[in-house]
Amino acid sequence: MIKDSEINQFIIDAQEKINLAMQSIMLHQKNKQLYNIGLLGEASGLLTDFQLSILNRNPSLKSSLHYDIIPDSDLTEEQTKFTNLLTKKQLKEIDNALLNHSQYTFMKVARVIGDAIMDKKVHIKGVPDIFYFKRILLLVERNKLEIKGNLKSMRNSEIRLIKD
Repeated sequence: MIKDSEINQFIIDAQEKINLAMQSIMLHQKNKQLYNIGLLGEASGLLTDFQLSILNRNPSLKSSLHYDIIPDSDLTEEQTKFTNLLTKKQLKEIDNALLNHSQYTFMKVARVIGDAIMDKKVHIKGVPDIFYFKRILLLVERNKLEIKGNLKSMRNSEIRLIKD
C-alpha cells in the first residue's frame, strides 16, 4: 500500500513539472499553446486539492512542501504600450468574455483566461494572459467576480461570478 508521504511526493514532483511546462509556454507565447495554460492550471489546482486532502489526514507532511508558488510576471514595457492602445469597446469585450466563461462555482483563473483567450469572437492577437488576469482583478474590484487563493498567480487562484 502506498503511504501518504509517497503520494505527497508524487504530487510535489507533478506540480514542479506543471510549473516548468507553464513557464516554458509563457516564455514562448505561441497562440496555439495558450489554451494549454488553462488546462495545466486546472490540473495544478486538482493536484493541490488532492494534496490538501492528504495533508489534512497527515499534517506532519506539511513540512515536506518545498516548492514555491512562482508569482506571475508583470506586463513588459512593450506589452503595456500595446494594451494601452486597446479601445474601451475591446476592453469591454475582454471583460465580457471573462465573465461569460466564469461560473457561479469556483473555477481556476487560468482556465477562465484560457477559455477567454481562445474565444474567437474577442481574441486580440498580442494581448498576453497576464493582461487578462489584471482584467479579472479589476472585475473583482467592481464586485463582478469573487476570488480566492494566491492573488499573485492565476494558476493558484480561483474565481466565481457574484450573484446579483
